[in-house]
Amino acid sequence: MQPFLSSCDGCTQRCIEALEMELSHCHELRKDNLPRLTNAIRDDMIQLWTKAHSSEERSMFHGFSEVEYTVELLDQREAELEKLREFYKTNEDILGKVVERNKLWK
Repeated sequence: MQPFLSSCDGCTQRCIEALEMELSHCHELRKDNLPRLTNAIRDDMIQLWTKAHSSEERSMFHGFSEVEYTVELLDQREAELEKLREFYKTNEDILGKVVERNKLWK
């Protein structure tokens, strides 16, 4: 990526065309890796749902059990993962206290 960025140092037509080609290449790589990316995001979602003690959310997310790998599914899971990360970040302190409480009551 660094050699590409150093070759484009302005807003010339050549640079814009090179950026468009690079973007197209990135979209193709994303399509080629749909199963791997989609499954990795699903795994991250499972970890966050577990950390957030939120199995109900998992069952409500319709794209969770989908097995047909599409760009739309990947986009849907990426958006849901971002929401989960934001939720966990916002509530990290209280979720930590839930873990402590659960340890005390075992």
